[in-house]
Amino acid sequence: MQPNDLRKDWVNRLAQDGWLDLHLLTEGLEETLAKEARQIGAKEMASMLLSGVDEAYVRTESERVYIAIPALFKRYGEWALWLGAQCGFNTDGDDMVDDWVSESMPETRAIIWALTDIVGDFMAEAAKKVRAERGYSPVEVFAKSVSTGESFDQSKARLEHSAKGLTIVKSRKPAKTNKSKYGNMPVAPNYTAKVKGDSGTYKVWGIDWMNHRVLLDRAGLEWTPIKNVTFEPSLADQES
Repeated sequence: MQPNDLRKDWVNRLAQDGWLDLHLLTEGLEETLAKEARQIGAKEMASMLLSGVDEAYVRTESERVYIAIPALFKRYGEWALWLGAQCGFNTDGDDMVDDWVSESMPETRAIIWALTDIVGDFMAEAAKKVRAERGYSPVEVFAKSVSTGESFDQSKARLEHSAKGLTIVKSRKPAKTNKSKYGNMPVAPNYTAKVKGDSGTYKVWGIDWMNHRVLLDRAGLEWTPIKNVTFEPSLADQES
């Protein structure tokens, strides 16, 4: 099976309805790490990932344990660094928490990248819901904060005010019938980013606040250190 196919296969097997199969994840890593790095017990990996996680984000079903994807997102950085150290890698100078998973570890890399895909898909869907409810998303707040130099809270307050203003204006317009599905603002955030040393422009799908990295679509979802990223509006926003 090709690496991308293996990655997609793990995504389909690991995640369902906002939950991740912890047993399948750790048992799979126990097998691949034994071949590609060093043997780490599945129970030890599961215990570390669940450390400090509220019981509301963990469920048991037929003796299998599942962790909620938001809890996985919160714990991933510390857990990935711990896992790399347990395998004997020096993770102190890594720009990203899973840099130690090299190309020489294709089976382990497929699982790790599947985790980032799962979190990325969940974050993108959550951003859509937030934007639909509030008129803006966390990604838009962060991008505006970076571009203006103001604090995150200032940018959030500015976007909240703007969203409320748009709501007031819209509420005064007479109701339309047969509303066209074309020309409406999309629910997904319209932000792109450039990466240092790369001429391409990529869609932003999420921000990992704790580990200072950005989720970009670069021929597949990929985490990139925030220090290497420059945010900019989408082409559609620039033309409007």
